[in-house]
Amino acid sequence: MAIAIKNRDVSKMDWDNLLEEIEDMGASQKRALRSYLNRLNGASSSLKSIIAIARPPFGKKIY
Repeated sequence: MAIAIKNRDVSKMDWDNLLEEIEDMGASQKRALRSYLNRLNGASSSLKSIIAIARPPFGKKIY
């Protein structure tokens, strides 16, 4: 599963195992995971905003 995550290959993810691992987590571990995922999502949103700002005007290409 770690290789599938590193390669971002969701088709090879062992989803049943991942669900089982999450269900077995303690409350503090779940809070930490939720916090991490929220930060990751926020970073992704920020990156999308930066890319949108840096995008060249319509019709122009960057080589």
